[in-house]
Formats: sequence, C-alpha cells, structure tokens
Amino acid sequence: MLQISNPPDGFGAHRDKKYPMPTVKYTAGSLMLWACFSAGGPGRLVQIHGFMDSIKYQQIKKSK
Repeated sequence: MLQISNPPDGFGAHRDKKYPMPTVKYTAGSLMLWACFSAGGPGRLVQIHGFMDSIKYQQIKKSK
C-alpha cells in the first residue's frame, strides 16, 4: 500500500521520491472545441462532435 506523507520544508523536498505526488488519469474520452478570435474580439466556442471537416466548418461560420 502506498502511504503518502508530507515532505519536510526545504528546497528540493518536493522532488524527493520518498514523497510521491498523487495523480489521477482519465481515459473516458475526448472533447474537441473550435474557437476563433479577431481584431473585433473573440468568437464563439463550439463543441465539435466527431471530426472537423469542411462542411462542419462552413456550418459554424454561417451560424451566429
């Protein structure tokens, strides 16, 4: 069993292998977003389902 304790104060203590940092990894899927910006300001943020192709790109550009 992995037991995590607080490292002592001091320079480099956070890099000591005796004090591992817990991590969480997710592999549930992915999220693709499309956004734009220009001199007039930021555009909309749009979620893309599937793959981005020219048809989806044109649909996003036409919708406001």
